[in-house]
Amino acid sequence: MFNGEKKTAFMVLTIYLSSTIFVLLAISFGYFHIEKEKFRESVKTEMTNDAKLVANELETLASIPYGELEYPRFKKFQSAIYDSDKQLIFSTFQEKIDFTNDIYRDGKYTYFIYSQTPYYLGTAYIVIQKETPTFFASIDKKMLFVPLVVLLIIVLTSFFLVRIILKPLKNNIEALDQFIKDTTHELGTPLSTIQSNLELLDEMEIDQKLLKKLDRIK
Repeated sequence: MFNGEKKTAFMVLTIYLSSTIFVLLAISFGYFHIEKEKFRESVKTEMTNDAKLVANELETLASIPYGELEYPRFKKFQSAIYDSDKQLIFSTFQEKIDFTNDIYRDGKYTYFIYSQTPYYLGTAYIVIQKETPTFFASIDKKMLFVPLVVLLIIVLTSFFLVRIILKPLKNNIEALDQFIKDTTHELGTPLSTIQSNLELLDEMEIDQKLLKKLDRIK
């Protein structure tokens, strides 16, 4: 491969791969952002249903006119209730709650804050603590290989495209090279003949005027 071909191939590959990879990354980023939001909403919906279970139990407890009340407990999640001033009434876990976000993750647990009305037993907020998978742990691992496979296909395709693009240029260069070789060969024979005749003429006695012409020929 000629130097010109190498430079052209490098430029084409760089431009093609850079633009394609940029588009692929943009699409992947958009896709994962959408999937992450869908995952967040699904977790929020699930934890909202959990909070409603607690709310139903609180409503049942509030309807009891007398007797000792037992706070409801669930196997799949922990819960806590707070009053309108965000003061703890009762909780089945020890961690403090950040009320700045309605749903957030801390360590392996996700926390969801559900506003409760009416205020059964003085409860204004129900907080659900639940162990949930992270976004990347929840998605199918096979989907992570899709961008890599696509990238590999793009790289292989780009090499074939470069070869197709450079083929006419390569053919023209080879044709030009062959033309130069043929031309050099064709010129070599008469020049050799002229040179031989000049050497013969040098050995002969020649008029000065002709000698000047021979010098010009040389």
